[in-house]
Parts: sequence; structure tokens; C-alpha cells
Amino acid sequence: PSTGSTATSRRPSRSPPPTLLARIGWNSVRLLLSWSRVEPEPGRYDAAYLDEVAAAVDLLAARGIYTLADLHQDAWGPTLAAPPGLRCEAGATPAFGWDGAPGWATLDGGASRCAAAGIRELSPAVLTAFDAFWDDAPGPRGVGIQTRYVRMLGHVAGRFATRSAAPSRLRRSRWPWTRRKASAAPRCSPANGCRPRSIGHPGRVLLRRPPALAGRLPVRSDPVDLAGVLW
Repeated sequence: PSTGSTATSRRPSRSPPPTLLARIGWNSVRLLLSWSRVEPEPGRYDAAYLDEVAAAVDLLAARGIYTLADLHQDAWGPTLAAPPGLRCEAGATPAFGWDGAPGWATLDGGASRCAAAGIRELSPAVLTAFDAFWDDAPGPRGVGIQTRYVRMLGHVAGRFATRSAAPSRLRRSRWPWTRRKASAAPRCSPANGCRPRSIGHPGRVLLRRPPALAGRLPVRSDPVDLAGVLW
């Protein structure tokens, strides 16, 4: 992608058809969803978008393929793209707007949208937006951003509770080079350690992904000691 532009959250499928996937032995598919599409406005969930997701899940399930519904993000969200014409300091590039959180949930405090060394996660705006999330900073109508996320996740989980899907958020716990170092480790917050209590479905497994560099840097990333959690 070019810098300073924004990713699309709707792409044509280039994957093999489900029948072929089943024939070659695949039994699961990771299906990417975007928070910005699920909840385009605070508290309003896009039923038509979730209908599209449900149709894909049912199509795969009919061929014995299990779906992992991944509420995905890459460098927080699409609205953190650098504005046209932005000039960055030496060694930095204008940020690309990746998929993920909606604009109304993006609290970047006006931070720079220049990515150091071209690394998308090192854009100050991205780091600030993640800090606001972990702080559950108040967003529209005074409701915390993390609280909104948990409600959205619960809505999606409820929608697919009877289908062969496992709504999850395969998101790095946190990029480890920020002031929120504690968020790289398991902790009891609405969108982290306490999720099994809020979702609480005995037939579902919650998947938690450690930080991207957990195996390469001395970042605390111990497995979560909770029932129903796959590390």
C-alpha cells in the first residue's frame, strides 16, 4: 500500500472455494472482520454486514469447515492515515490507514501520523490511540472506548453463538515499546483477562495471542491461567 492512503475493509475473495478447501483437508478458516464495519456509529451495529459474515460462516460450515471470526486490526484503524502532503522528519514516512477501529473510537490526541522507520505500529497516533483504549478513555457520550469494544464483541459473540464460529480478537496484546508496558502482560481488564467472565459460553474457547515479539524480547507474556482460554 502507498503511504498516506487508507486500506479498504471490503476485498473480493481470492481464496479457493469451500468445497476445494474441504477436499484438501482444511477444517478451519480465519475470517477477518473489522470493528469499523461492525459498529460504524457508537452503539449501532451493522446487521447487513453481519449477515454477510453469517452467510460465509454457514457456507463453510456446510462443508465441515470451522470459522474463526477474527475482529482484526493492523495499526489500530483506517482513520489514522497521514493527511495528503504531510512531510515527516528524516527516517519517518507518512502513515497508511490500516483496518480496524472506527474513527469515532480513535482518540489519538492529534499526535503525529508519521511512522518511524516506516513501521506502522510506531506512528505516535497509533500508540496514543492504543493507550486510550487500554485506559478505557471516554469516547462519544462519555462511554469508554474499551467498554464500547467489549459490548461490540459481546454482540458479535451473541450473533454467532449457535453457529460454527468462534468470535475472537486476534490482536497483539500491545506493541511493547509504549508507556503502557503493563498491557503486554495478562491483566484483568474488560477486553483482556476478564473476557471469559463476560462471554462465559461453556462450549466456546477464547484465543489469546501474545505480543508479536514475545519470543524475541524480554517482554512479560505469561499464559493466562483461566478456563476456556487457548494461548
